[in-house]
Amino acid sequence: MTSLMMMIAGSLVSTQQTPRRLSDCKFARNYQVSWGSSNTRLMNLGSQLQLLLTNNTGGSGFASKNKYLFGYVSMRIKLVANESAGTVTTFYMPSKDHDEIDFEFLGNTSGQPYIVHTNIFANGTECLFIFSRHYNKTLRGRRANPRVANKMAELGVPFPLTKPMGVYASLWNGDDWATRGGLEKIKWNKSPFVASFRGFGIDACKWSSSSPRSCTKTRRPPKWWESPMFLVKDEGTTHKL
Repeated sequence: MTSLMMMIAGSLVSTQQTPRRLSDCKFARNYQVSWGSSNTRLMNLGSQLQLLLTNNTGGSGFASKNKYLFGYVSMRIKLVANESAGTVTTFYMPSKDHDEIDFEFLGNTSGQPYIVHTNIFANGTECLFIFSRHYNKTLRGRRANPRVANKMAELGVPFPLTKPMGVYASLWNGDDWATRGGLEKIKWNKSPFVASFRGFGIDACKWSSSSPRSCTKTRRPPKWWESPMFLVKDEGTTHKL
């Protein structure tokens, strides 16, 4: 099982606060099934959700109940095991008009590593992109390829700073492109394909349309993610998260 964390830091203020460990809360506290409800399994008293992909009923997905602007989101994901060619497992944060941070795990033939696509969009423009990273046993651990996206507005690079985002995850059929450019198709005789999710805590500023500036104004006391130590410039600092 791999753990993923997404963090967008806000204004630069001085604080000695440190991140709270997100509680392993139940799915229903922060999330709800958004599509393919017949292809979901809520397990372990609501602390684990499985998404299924089958030939007859398609895939499935879930979404956060609220939108956020700045904070800390994590998820523990167990990807489709063994034969996963053509499957796509995603964990991503989009806004209404395409600010987005995403991870896409592209399945492969049995025994071969996953490929990870990551993207960051701001105002519909792709500002950071890693086309592929292999993900196999050598990357098992607390984080899968931790990645720091530094704000570089002074260089003209857009960065998602103003639009509230939801948190989403899904499992779906991408066999027209996901594995070797679509050459490897889903082997439906191996279905159902299952991805499991745990760790549904969110520590972030909840956005409200009635108070749209509440997440961007300077807070006293400030949130821990507004500390200078988390406006990081190198990957080494990510180990503090």
